[in-house]
Amino acid sequence: MKNSQIKLVISLSLLLCSNRLLADVRLPAVISDHMVLQQKSQVTIWGWASPGEEVSVSGSWDEEVVKAKTNHFSKWSLKIATPEAGGPYTLLIKGANTIELKDILIGEVWVCSGQSNMEWSAKHGFNNAQEEVKNADYPNIRFFQIPKAASEYPQEDCHATWVQCTPETMEGFSAVGYFFGRKLHKDLNVPIGLINTSWGGTPAEAWTPEEVIENDPELRETAKAIPENAYRPANAGVLYNAMIHPIVPFEIAGSIWYQGESNTANAATYKKLFTKMIQGWREAWDKTFPFYYVQIAPFKYGPPVVGALVREAQLKSMELEKTGMVVVSDIGNINDIHPRNKQDVGYRLALWSLAKDHGQKQLTYSGPVYRSMQIEKNKIRIFFDHAENGLKAQGGKLTHFMIAGGDQTFEPAKAVIDGNTVLVSSKSIKEPVAVRFAFSNTAEPNLFNTEGLPASTFRTDTWALFAEKPVIKSKYLAGKRSFEVILEGIKADDKIHYTLDGSQPNKRSREYTGPFIINSKTSITARIFRNGIGSEANSSSDLYFHKGLYKRVEYANEYSESYQGSGEHNLVDGISGSLAFSDGRWQGFEGDDAELLIDLETVEKIGDIRIGFLQNQPSWIFLPKKVLVSISTDGKQFEQVGKLEHELSQDNAIKIVHDEIKFKKSNARYIKLTINNVGTCPDWHPGKEGKAWLFMDEININ
Repeated sequence: MKNSQIKLVISLSLLLCSNRLLADVRLPAVISDHMVLQQKSQVTIWGWASPGEEVSVSGSWDEEVVKAKTNHFSKWSLKIATPEAGGPYTLLIKGANTIELKDILIGEVWVCSGQSNMEWSAKHGFNNAQEEVKNADYPNIRFFQIPKAASEYPQEDCHATWVQCTPETMEGFSAVGYFFGRKLHKDLNVPIGLINTSWGGTPAEAWTPEEVIENDPELRETAKAIPENAYRPANAGVLYNAMIHPIVPFEIAGSIWYQGESNTANAATYKKLFTKMIQGWREAWDKTFPFYYVQIAPFKYGPPVVGALVREAQLKSMELEKTGMVVVSDIGNINDIHPRNKQDVGYRLALWSLAKDHGQKQLTYSGPVYRSMQIEKNKIRIFFDHAENGLKAQGGKLTHFMIAGGDQTFEPAKAVIDGNTVLVSSKSIKEPVAVRFAFSNTAEPNLFNTEGLPASTFRTDTWALFAEKPVIKSKYLAGKRSFEVILEGIKADDKIHYTLDGSQPNKRSREYTGPFIINSKTSITARIFRNGIGSEANSSSDLYFHKGLYKRVEYANEYSESYQGSGEHNLVDGISGSLAFSDGRWQGFEGDDAELLIDLETVEKIGDIRIGFLQNQPSWIFLPKKVLVSISTDGKQFEQVGKLEHELSQDNAIKIVHDEIKFKKSNARYIKLTINNVGTCPDWHPGKEGKAWLFMDEININ
């Protein structure tokens, strides 16, 4: 009886509590103290209350009262008119309870979104960061930082607050967003509200409403090309649901975007995906707001041309109304996917808004953009938009132009500026038909307009590109101490040309006719040709000969099932991995050390051990913290003969590092390697506290 009474009291208390909570007017996080409301607009104010409850809202700028009734889903919504930029003001919301929001500014509100280059802050490091942070005292710039979250279903709210721009708040905020907002604030002299909703390493699919992709068979299929990652959501709509939907329909001036690096795996459909994402956002807001974005910078992506294809897709996305693109090929870093010049990125984005949204027509807001071509005998003339005042080659002759005839084979071209056009030619091509400019992953060209803004990647042809690579297989012939090499194409009629010195194969290189034998260290590069046209991609493999080839390896810690290479012999199979961590040749250890024992089967004289490691910090792959090498003749008593340490640094270059440990030549049968993983991603890394990866390949023993 006593227990029943207690349960009844608890139940009644919970009921009274829930009714009180339901009766209280509640607001979403984005509508709060210190917010910025879009000037000269009908802005939506919304929230939750008891069904049927009347809610009134009034702003201190005009004290006009607007009322709305709460619907059956406990949600209410209304619109109020905002004046020209100014403040601070208050906003009064009355229902069963009263909420007074204070320190409200009226100005320009922008959403800043994308992946790591938008997320990148002073905490990660950029040019002159310390000085920029110190000077970031702008009370009329406000930040709203949406925390990282993913959801299968649209969310109604998020956990964030509006804050003033101070050195303390700016340090962790989007650098590109800040520099964009600062330029607008200084030039327009109005308050600026910046909503940062970004997540490093994420593809555009995750930011697109799920139904957009699910209702498009092509996008649904190409989305499968995006690799899954436990730390970076990739599924359609999951970031839109959790990081965009909660702020709809908060009135905004527009959006800036920096993303594309994570869509190189399905670049062919990026234009379709990207433009549909923009349209999806605009439909959600019921407004065709300006959408300005950054073309991805040159970088050493694994597969060739994929970066150029994304840049081309971004260029063509400007066909969608009220969009604009910033080119950053002159301020990138081909060894670092996170270029450190964030100031000019934000500045160039702001030029678009100042010119297009605020009537500053005197501004040049874009670099040269390809418009058309004209064949003039053995030359092609290229015409550009945004080059009315002329063009210039920065630092010498024009670079990165290619030209082709009807055989679709591109050759390096001579390019000369002629007024506001460029004449392109090659002595080896008498009847040219097509030109390409900066059409590679790493192109850093030097064509600018006279106002100093760089030209975009382009190509005049629409020829189908293929980047399929031949498969290089090798079989170790222990008795002959040599490799038998087999090259396989993708299609039955593929022709394969190859070189044995690491150089680029062409139609004049050796043609593969059957298996061949290699008996010394060799760099094989192979390329597919179809109808005389070469693939944009090569396969390459270095074959090594050493005393540990195909010897037994015992592991104390297991390697990842996802990245196991060729299995137990992967580290001693004579084949090295490439810059692509998913090429099937690397062994990965997630968060764990690599401890292994190699048995040479007989006692050998050795004095040199070389180990290959991959560094790809944007993909959470770090060099080892420490490498220890010990040797033994009997497998019981080990002597440490070498130690090597790596200092953890913010080096985002993707590269292969070969650690070499030399010691006095000694007898050994057993080699013990202890390789320490850094464990977790450091504080300055976007994946802070996530498990770090260690990727190893060929161990050369001599």
